[in-house]
Amino acid sequence: MSKNHKHDMAAVLDALDHSDGDVDHPQEILVELQEGFSSDHKRLEKKTYEKELARLQSELVKMQYWVKATGFRMIILFEGRDAAGKGGSIKRLTEPMNPRGCRVVALGTPSD
Repeated sequence: MSKNHKHDMAAVLDALDHSDGDVDHPQEILVELQEGFSSDHKRLEKKTYEKELARLQSELVKMQYWVKATGFRMIILFEGRDAAGKGGSIKRLTEPMNPRGCRVVALGTPSD
C-alpha cells in the first residue's frame, strides 16, 4: 500500500467516524476502497440505455400533459452529492418536455 493510499484511507476512516449515521455498512465501503470496486457493477449497453431513456422521456411528456389537463401540481427532486451526474440526468430526461410546463431550479446549499 502506497503512502498516498494510506493517507486516503485515514481520511475515509476519519470521515466515517464523524458521519451522522448516513452510512449503513461502513466496513463494506472500506473493503471496496481497499480492493477496488467490484465487477458486479456492469455498464449498461448503449442500445438498452437509449431505449429506456426514450421510454422514460415519453412517460414524462405524457405526465406533463396530464398535469396540465388536470391542474395538478408536481415537484420532482433529484438529490445527491456534487458531481454525481444529477445535472446530466435532468438535462436528458427533460429534453423533450415543453419548457412552459417544466421548470428546473438549482437549489443552493442548505444553511444551518
